[in-house]
Amino acid sequence: MVDMKDYTPSKGLVFILFILLQIVFMLRVSAQDERDYRKIFTGELKPEATPDKEYKYIFTSAAYQLDIDDDGFFESIYLIKKDGLDFIEVKNFENHTVFSGRLYSYGGNSNIYKLTKTKLSEETNALILHYYEGSTDAKSFEGTARVYVLSVDKTKRFWSLAKGPHYWQEHEEVKNRYWQRDYQININDFDKDGVKEISVSYNHIHRIMKYLGRGKWDIN
Repeated sequence: MVDMKDYTPSKGLVFILFILLQIVFMLRVSAQDERDYRKIFTGELKPEATPDKEYKYIFTSAAYQLDIDDDGFFESIYLIKKDGLDFIEVKNFENHTVFSGRLYSYGGNSNIYKLTKTKLSEETNALILHYYEGSTDAKSFEGTARVYVLSVDKTKRFWSLAKGPHYWQEHEEVKNRYWQRDYQININDFDKDGVKEISVSYNHIHRIMKYLGRGKWDIN
């Protein structure tokens, strides 16, 4: 008979027990994760909000000055790069920030290279941002530019930023094959309801941005 007080398990048995405990632990964690994911999708569990990020490198462009809301004072518009991410910021004549929003780049050299002010209606002005999203050449060269629209409801001083369709695309494939699409941007009251729409067109491709008020857009 073996005296259990003097019994020492073999290294092989210890290893097997260790593996079994790891498997049991992983199964329990996986099941808990699956339950948590299911709760997130059903709305029972909300993912924790991440705190505001502190950026290490911040670069601010020179100011573009325009009277966007027709109040007789110039606003200053800045493109700000924070650790390579693009933001737009608007300050009033008292140098107070009235709007700040994110622009989403696609690759390197992203930039706003044109601003167009327009009146959508008697209550709303807009600033069309011609934003080059950047380019990438990891496998083949590709660059895109997109319309963003910064709108302001003048009576309520409500500012908002909408991401619109692409209006420029260029692509270089293998064997130096290159193509580009340069869309036309037009502003017109197509449905005659007193509010102008913004259209982005190329041949038979037509994208229409219609302002609904309070920062909401219908884009099709």
